[in-house]
Amino acid sequence: EAPAPVVTDSCTSCGAKLHGQGRFCRECGAPRSGSKKSSPKTETGGAEQKLKEAQGLIAGSRFAEAEETLTQALKLNPELGTAWHDRGVVKSLQGRHAEAIEDYSQALKNGADPATTHMNRGVGYEQMGKLEKALADYKKAVKLNPELRTDLQEPINRIEEALTK
Repeated sequence: EAPAPVVTDSCTSCGAKLHGQGRFCRECGAPRSGSKKSSPKTETGGAEQKLKEAQGLIAGSRFAEAEETLTQALKLNPELGTAWHDRGVVKSLQGRHAEAIEDYSQALKNGADPATTHMNRGVGYEQMGKLEKALADYKKAVKLNPELRTDLQEPINRIEEALTK
């Protein structure tokens, strides 16, 4: 009897690790084995190109344009975690914390850097007064990346003190 097929967890085109149930490799855009559709990254004006463009706009404090460009990137590739994260940053910088939290949550589902994303989502929660959720995200960020303790110890202490009063 033939052995069962082995499900690969790496891209057959570039060898990158595949995450979740996405149809495309996040690194090169190649379709996952068995997917018939073309990659969003190979479409004209690909998602990665839009992401880079948006990052330049963010650096220039052109937030409305950056948000629109990131939205375009996500239409091309809704699995691009960094685009979700960066759109959350843009919304947070504009004081739209509830919307930013939604984008950070999508970023976590789509492979964005989890430590940074938890930290930024925690900031959103703290700005909205949701201290328990902020504390949980800050602690998760430190657990994932202990180097963040330097930046997050003061807010962690402040929130713990506020919650015990």
